[in-house]
Amino acid sequence: AMFAGLAVWIIFKKIMSRNFKRLPLYVIIVGLVFIFSNVKAIPADTCTPMYNLSVIYEKKGQYDKAIEISKDLLKQGWKLPMVHFNLGVCYYQKNMKTEAAVEFKEAVKLNPDDKDSHFNLGMVYYEKKDYNAAFAEFKSALRGNEKDTAPYYWLGKIYQQRRDFDSALLSYNEALKINPEVIEVKKAIEEVKNLQKGKR
Repeated sequence: AMFAGLAVWIIFKKIMSRNFKRLPLYVIIVGLVFIFSNVKAIPADTCTPMYNLSVIYEKKGQYDKAIEISKDLLKQGWKLPMVHFNLGVCYYQKNMKTEAAVEFKEAVKLNPDDKDSHFNLGMVYYEKKDYNAAFAEFKSALRGNEKDTAPYYWLGKIYQQRRDFDSALLSYNEALKINPEVIEVKKAIEEVKNLQKGKR
């Protein structure tokens, strides 16, 4: 790798000095191999318009086109979190929850700090009634992201489903602190308070 890097540097110096013709052929070959073997180290969102196009199709609701492009990117070796995430979103929107879960898991595997993938994976688990797995993902979505209302709200829903009403209220109130205008959270708090009264 060191020699290859040196070859690239030599090529650059020769080009700058307009002495390219005297450059040994083996130096050119090694330098070019080094360059092309490292092309895919560049993030997909900066080097390919195809990823951006897949996002545009997803936003327009043209999920099949977005899926096709995302799959092509993966086949070409662009196994990046954002590609898996966008593919997961498209599958989720098409109600293909199992496929969506696979893609969100891949995104999380590649980037464990990807809060959006953790949250979306939590939603898939929640809709499948796998509340323990959903709980873990919503918790992960809050790591370093304590100012997001949604994970607190859905954690509250799980606590409520478990009939742990005190924890549910704590979670809903955390969501309300972040955004006092969310009607769903206010309704959930009232619902839990009424359940607590009935419990007594």
